[in-house]
Amino acid sequence: MNFECKLFALSLTVLFSFALVSSGFIGSAFGSHNKVKAGCKDLALTLITWDQLLALAPADDIAENEHELNEKGVEPDLYKDIINRHLDDLLDDVHECNNLDDDIEEMLDDIDLDLPS
Repeated sequence: MNFECKLFALSLTVLFSFALVSSGFIGSAFGSHNKVKAGCKDLALTLITWDQLLALAPADDIAENEHELNEKGVEPDLYKDIINRHLDDLLDDVHECNNLDDDIEEMLDDIDLDLPS
């Protein structure tokens, strides 16, 4: 084989390897027109992170943001009306997963998605 054929074969091998590795990183979540599919572990860790960060949100900042939403005519304008129903649905969905570690399941059981007051 000449040098050009070897270079071409090496290039294909590198591209194939890159495609194989990258699909492993993004294969657990993907989206289409109006739906997103996420893996159980991704969803569980997202809800746990949301719960931990929510406690750090100052109530004054939340109230200020809700006031701005109201002024701009966004309905509903309260965070609890916007996100709580969706978070509760996601929490119900993640409880149906069978492949979560015991530690993650315990953390999910402790989640309190109420906004700080």
